Amino acid sequence: MSNFSRLAACFNPRSRSLVLLALVALTASMAEADKKKSGSKMEEILVTASFREQDVQDVVGGIQVFGGEQLDKNGVSSMEDYLRDVPSVSLQKSGVGKANIAIRGISNMNTLDIGYADGSPIAGVYFNDVAIQGSGVFPDLNIFDLQRVEVLKGPQGTLYGEGSMGGAIKMIMMPPNMQELEFKVATTVSETAEASDLNWDVRGAINIPIIQDKLAARIVASSGFDSGFVTYSELGLEDPDDENRHSLRAIVLFKPLDWLELEYMYLLDYSNRDQLPVVDEGSEDDLVNSRIENQFAETEFDVHSLTARMDLGFAGLTSVSSWFNTNRDSQRRIPILQGIVDVTVSDNSGGAVATGPSVFPNGYTHVLTELESFSQEFRLVSKGDERIDWVVGAFYRDRVQKFDQEKYEEFAPDDPLGLLELLLGPDFLALSGLQEDGYGEEPFKQTAVYGEVSWEIIEAKLELTAGLRWFEDSVAFFQDTYVYGVEAILFATDPENVDPETGEVNIFFAGELTTRDWLPKLSLAWYVNDDAMVYATVSKGFRSGTPNLFAVLDAGPPNVRPDFVLNQEIGAKTAWLDNRLIANFGIYQIDWDDFQGLVIGEARLGAVGGVPFGYLGTGGDAVVRGAELSVMYKPVDSLTLTLGVGYNSGEVVKPEPANNAKKGSELPNKPELTWNLGINYTRPLWSDLLAEVSLGYTFVDSQLTVFQTEDVPTGIPLDSYEITKAAIGIEGMNWRAQLFAQNLFDDRIVVARSLPFPQSAMMRPRTLGMRFSYDY
Repeated sequence: MSNFSRLAACFNPRSRSLVLLALVALTASMAEADKKKSGSKMEEILVTASFREQDVQDVVGGIQVFGGEQLDKNGVSSMEDYLRDVPSVSLQKSGVGKANIAIRGISNMNTLDIGYADGSPIAGVYFNDVAIQGSGVFPDLNIFDLQRVEVLKGPQGTLYGEGSMGGAIKMIMMPPNMQELEFKVATTVSETAEASDLNWDVRGAINIPIIQDKLAARIVASSGFDSGFVTYSELGLEDPDDENRHSLRAIVLFKPLDWLELEYMYLLDYSNRDQLPVVDEGSEDDLVNSRIENQFAETEFDVHSLTARMDLGFAGLTSVSSWFNTNRDSQRRIPILQGIVDVTVSDNSGGAVATGPSVFPNGYTHVLTELESFSQEFRLVSKGDERIDWVVGAFYRDRVQKFDQEKYEEFAPDDPLGLLELLLGPDFLALSGLQEDGYGEEPFKQTAVYGEVSWEIIEAKLELTAGLRWFEDSVAFFQDTYVYGVEAILFATDPENVDPETGEVNIFFAGELTTRDWLPKLSLAWYVNDDAMVYATVSKGFRSGTPNLFAVLDAGPPNVRPDFVLNQEIGAKTAWLDNRLIANFGIYQIDWDDFQGLVIGEARLGAVGGVPFGYLGTGGDAVVRGAELSVMYKPVDSLTLTLGVGYNSGEVVKPEPANNAKKGSELPNKPELTWNLGINYTRPLWSDLLAEVSLGYTFVDSQLTVFQTEDVPTGIPLDSYEITKAAIGIEGMNWRAQLFAQNLFDDRIVVARSLPFPQSAMMRPRTLGMRFSYDY
């Protein structure tokens, strides 16, 4: 047994309360020595949520900011590491590479995870000024050497447009420094419970001033390995779900003139999983996958952007041109034909739900996707030193996702119960292997113009902000698929699927949808004094519609309408005790019209109908009501306490007539309560050494995976879970060493379920390790 494992054995779930109390008591007792010292003020935090610098306490609406230095100190390497510390925000990682962000109960409620035709995300994601969200799977990118992360909650449609109806996440890169050479490196080694190998991670950044005050470059690179922790029992593989990841980022900044600045950015992010961290239902505690399908996911994401910033005197003009590309190679279990067997058995068992024999034990789908996107934005921002400030801009995006799909079914050589003969007739010829071979495209175009103006009605006291965005977008889709084997026999029962000349069985589907609309925003902020601001805001958000490819199987209508949200919010942002206590509060109602989501219905495979199937459709209208509280308190110089609480109640208020979601059904991916607690204590030791102890706790309430329907009355729930993390470290002038624990109590946490044939995606078990970093 390793030293990590011996230490881990001391922390079983029964000791949770004692350990938490001991850690809290430890920080409190250490802070007792500093009780006579007055706490220092909180540092001012500047953000660019409205495309101009302002204090975070002056931003209307919910926002949370993470400083880049603290992210690096905590070893944060992905969005998952910090989003769970934001109230009313959650991240579901499906295990097949998909990262689904939910903000204030608004999420992409499609869990098919096939890599295409699954709708757009609800959160706009930005690297500097580059919008990188789009259709298809969005990777959880590696993070290092950031200046800060801004998480904007509530619809941001006016300034950020399509795909930001739940909110926006802005990752601000550390810019090149034209004056000084800089270098930093960080390395991590850790061990995960149930894993057979060590995890490791190495990251580095270098800043090079090439021409003083004129030209500089900043290069960031990382490489890491996460050991698998799931046993694939039938394949005879122990912990094969390893993940390798690599990233490279380069920013070149050139200032040829005092009024002109040019910036080029390149980003490459790569990840590869040999198998997936998913387990059978009922095997979550044992972390066992008994399926025989080979499942994997490999993703490569790269971005090029060119940004020009011009000082025109009365305003700043910014031009952002970007190109990004995502290539993904994935394979996962989708046993469609075994589902037909199960339906047939159930239909012949007096209506009782039953599972048939494993006639088709190995059903998997292999998908290759390539997403290419170009976008151009022009933005003119006033100087911000007058009572009237304004922003105007124009945006264009052209992207297309291409995909190739192969579906295989490997079935048992015999048919002991005669099910195949019953389904397919006495002349059935058992053809195994390739069942589908198809390709398709998802083109998307959008044009938009927008503007926002802020007017200090009473100088430094009362400010009115109004914004409006007009857009037009076009979403299209086509898929051309040839079917073979068993599926060819099934689909050939429909003459329209058979080519009369070649006899080949072919399925073709195409759809297109165009939308034009306005996205308004109106807010009022009253600055009671220098330490308090109250606000009210109304804003609209939008997500593009999408074709439903499963309409070719008679599962749902051919097009899914776009959906809109209207956020109505009031809140207060306050500072107390000479700015040592920050307390912000907000309450809101979000009306969600024509929400898109996974609908569990029935499909028809040729002459075989009634096959349970999930498709992306319009669910109807919903309402979310919620409240958030965020507190940061610094009682003494050495101790910082943070608390975040989010409550969201969301339900279907008007189901779509063709949808079987029940009125009053809870929205999927919406934990009712989320809250987190953070404690950070620092204390000088001797000379230039500083000791630091930190504790973090996160609670995420139970949530549904799909809508509650007559066929699925439970909604396939995910249990609530708790995450505890702790760290202790020593910091010198330019170095830092730290011991840390993630998922301290080794809970078995299910973060998502894949459908239509469920697999449970698991959070990493307890991980104990050490980090070391050096800055020059």
